[in-house]
Amino acid sequence: MKIISISRMGGGLNNQKMMLLGLLITAIESNAAIQIPPLINYVTNKKDNIFKKYIYGKLIYPLFHRYIPFFDMFDHASFIYFTNKYNIIISKEKADIEYKNEEMFKKGSNIIDEYVNNENYNYNSLISDFFKFLIPSKYMKEKIDFFIDQSQPIDAVCQLRIEDDWPLDVNASWQEKQGSTKLPSQLTRSMVIFEKIYNTLPSLKYIYVAYDKNGLKIPFTSISDTVDEKFGFKLKTKHPSMLKRSNPKNALEASIIDFEISVSVDIYIGTEMSSFTLLSNITKENRDGHPLQQRYHYNTKRDYLTIYANKTYQ
Repeated sequence: MKIISISRMGGGLNNQKMMLLGLLITAIESNAAIQIPPLINYVTNKKDNIFKKYIYGKLIYPLFHRYIPFFDMFDHASFIYFTNKYNIIISKEKADIEYKNEEMFKKGSNIIDEYVNNENYNYNSLISDFFKFLIPSKYMKEKIDFFIDQSQPIDAVCQLRIEDDWPLDVNASWQEKQGSTKLPSQLTRSMVIFEKIYNTLPSLKYIYVAYDKNGLKIPFTSISDTVDEKFGFKLKTKHPSMLKRSNPKNALEASIIDFEISVSVDIYIGTEMSSFTLLSNITKENRDGHPLQQRYHYNTKRDYLTIYANKTYQ
């Protein structure tokens, strides 16, 4: 039996999940075993200066713990139960074929589209189980539990995607109202999002915010203070612990913590364009075993949030 793998993982946490899903289904289709590639600690670099980007990419980033064993982050027993259920063989031998990550990401994205939109898709059960049994390792669960406890009380989670390279509809709605083509500031974009939250869910008080620290050009306190003043929301995020073992070691661990916090709550607000939001919703649906009711999107020109469309359960 031939062994297949991915030459090198790429992108953020949820892009890597989609690559792995693409690899798993490729293995079934080609009757192959898989070698699970290590995860990558992907850190985005939002610097505008080309020279600084070069220094970062060539000198700084390579010093990070870039490659991380898959089962350091995810539970071994649970994932092996899943692969055994679908007769997928995991090999530790060198792969005969290594696919490019772009190819597996595209395939994984198409698979997710089929899963969401086609109730008769052949692999619906496999995909449901993939997200159900892809759970954090004991090592990661201890960190996740620490930050969940640290953040209590939490009424909702908001994934705040306000980086300048994100083509969000909140830009268009603000520009349309202002009669301007100028890109609104990150603070303004934040206020557009939280105004929609206030218009839809005014009774919320404590909101945990997941955001890309590398893409934020203003202090988070500028956003949290303004949101508190305008809407009365108390924003929360991760704070370093005095117990170093509880802190995320890298960007990948931080992403897993934010993702799992988003899955743990009933009320979640994000952008429909983000894989973080999509896979968070799919994961919660399949772990809970019933349709979701309070998952919202803010990428709309309306002044209110839109509700997430649940997958139909048989």
